[in-house]
Amino acid sequence: MQALEEAHIPVDVLVGSSAGSIVASLYADNQSFKKTYAIMMPAGFWDYADIGNLSGAGGIITGYQLENFLVSHMHARNFDQLQKKVIIATTDMETGKLYPIESGPVAPAVLASSAIPGAIKPVQLYGHRLIDGGVLSPVPVELAKKLHPKIIIAVNLSTKSTNDSPTSALGVLNSAMYIMSMRLTEISLKEADVVISPKVGDVNVFDLTKKHEVYLAGLQATREQIPTIRKLLEGTRPKL
Repeated sequence: MQALEEAHIPVDVLVGSSAGSIVASLYADNQSFKKTYAIMMPAGFWDYADIGNLSGAGGIITGYQLENFLVSHMHARNFDQLQKKVIIATTDMETGKLYPIESGPVAPAVLASSAIPGAIKPVQLYGHRLIDGGVLSPVPVELAKKLHPKIIIAVNLSTKSTNDSPTSALGVLNSAMYIMSMRLTEISLKEADVVISPKVGDVNVFDLTKKHEVYLAGLQATREQIPTIRKLLEGTRPKL
């Protein structure tokens, strides 16, 4: 978002899944990468996470801390109060389908989109039991495509596998999940006009110690794509 702001490239809609829903909501609330940076970069793991003592709740993290973090740092409470349109991707556990949210309270929707299976308990919202949108769509390009934008810019945060030849049961399971996630990401990215792929290495989703390096990687990768984005915006491609 910083690179796009610097290049004076407008963004009309933000579509986020999992951690992307957190960034999308915060940015849409203040429309400034500087303000979003000032909120997110000082935050540590326990600003987002909590440990609940709930047997059989479906996750060790209740999500209270994440919701509190968002409410404490956002002016908007509902989607219609955001400065930009935001669509948040979640996964409906009962239907097995993607469940987009773009109205109502923001914080519960972000929590649902970030509810990593086994780590954060599922969220009951609008009569649905919702979990991480990344389960079905790590990069929810299909939701953006339904709005027929002039161009779609996708951010691919896929990391390298840290266990190429697993021998333990857990290692095999992690590798299988990695393969499925990569395949889903590849399918989604085919529908994007521009794909930004920061070199984030093998940084774990819960590892916040390298957040500044990851931020710089995203900034550089986006700046490299600015000429391509400009050319697409200057074109006269008809809407789908």
